[in-house]
Amino acid sequence: MPTSTEPEYRVVLSYGPRQTNETPGLVVAIETKREFTSFGYQLQLTSVPAPSQTTYEIRIGGITLPTIGRPQPGPARGEVVEALPTDGTYHLVITRKAQRAQCRFTIAQGRIGELLSVDEGGLTTFEIGSR
Repeated sequence: MPTSTEPEYRVVLSYGPRQTNETPGLVVAIETKREFTSFGYQLQLTSVPAPSQTTYEIRIGGITLPTIGRPQPGPARGEVVEALPTDGTYHLVITRKAQRAQCRFTIAQGRIGELLSVDEGGLTTFEIGSR
């Protein structure tokens, strides 16, 4: 009988300004479920060009030390900010090594509407946040 494992990551979708030009952006924040006691570690995240305009793919890499090495307990965090897409349904794929998790979500009136389907696959949980 397979054993279920606790997901390693938490993925939060929200919207916020893009740092480059302050236009609205789709923020995909990922953090570890594990809490670290010494430093505020950062997750290395890579946005992968997707084969379609309605798919986003993000690869989770390793964990790095922050540039400022002050004690800051908590999870390792990282985020990717993409241009806010037009209204519609989109697909988000999160990968780490051979693991994969995905969800479908809607954008309505410039806001994240709802998660339509979620296939966490033991890697992540998905939720909608606010900024």
